[in-house]
Formats: sequence, C-alpha cells, structure tokens
Amino acid sequence: MKNFITENIELIGGGLASLVAFFGGRKSKKQNEKTTELENIERVRVIEKKLLQDMEEQVDKLIKYNDYLEGIVKQVKQKLVKYVDKYGQL
Repeated sequence: MKNFITENIELIGGGLASLVAFFGGRKSKKQNEKTTELENIERVRVIEKKLLQDMEEQVDKLIKYNDYLEGIVKQVKQKLVKYVDKYGQL
C-alpha cells in the first residue's frame, strides 16, 4: 500500500487538488452569482426611484394643466351666462 501511494503520489495529489479546486470554484461561482443578483436589485431600485420621481412630476404637470383648463371652462361659462342674460336662449 505504501509503495502504491509513494509511486502515485503525483496522481493522488493532482486528484485531490482537482477536487478542492472544483468545490472551491463552485462556492466562488455561487458567491459571484449572489453578488451579481444584489447589484441588479440595486440597479432596479435606482431605476424605480427615478421612474417614480418622473411620474410624480408628470402628475403634478397634469394637475396644473387640469386646473388651467377648469379655469378656462369657468370663464367660458361666465361669458355664456352673460350672453344668455343679455340676448336670451338660442
């Protein structure tokens, strides 16, 4: 048995080194995948934050424009009432 080990020490060492490298590489790969996932989640959150800010700005603009249009409608109604009062119904 000792002769077998001493004669094939290089092959045994190479096999053990390969096993250690294989399992170490798998662990490293899993860690890299987790890191990449976390980075992607962070990027998604940044994009979501920008999207929400943009949506808030757009809603604010729409509210202002709606208020402006309501003011115009109110003015037109007032002019129409004055017209009806002055000239009567059509």
